[in-house]
Amino acid sequence: MNRNPEHQSAELKYLEQLHKLDAYVRKVADRLTELWEQDDIARLKYITQKLEIVNSFLDDETPMYLDGPIKREDVSRLQDASGFIRGIVAVSESELFESNDTFFDMLAERFYGSVLLTDTTYNIVAAQDGTLYVKIEGIPDDLDLE
Repeated sequence: MNRNPEHQSAELKYLEQLHKLDAYVRKVADRLTELWEQDDIARLKYITQKLEIVNSFLDDETPMYLDGPIKREDVSRLQDASGFIRGIVAVSESELFESNDTFFDMLAERFYGSVLLTDTTYNIVAAQDGTLYVKIEGIPDDLDLE
């Protein structure tokens, strides 16, 4: 089968990432076994807690937007049949207390780049080292304004 070079390049990158992930999982498994054998319960518990956070993201197909909002050109592709978009954003605990009434607006801006989301819901899916990971979903209300 003749594939275009762009598709082959994307497939190669995917396979490389899959290989790296496989190696990482093996390394984590080896480390957990080592800690178990050393009876290092404190470290074992710590690593297990970290893995539970990672697992909470893997169990859900919700994308993460930790480095900026959804790109406008991607919104229609990411909307479900009801028009909802969803994602996970990170926010520091200090921002929670500093922003008072504007906290949800800040989350919407961080996720979507606008506060114009309707039927919006927020759920904290994880908390780690002073950072909250919040799942946000809503319907963009400003797409026809552009």
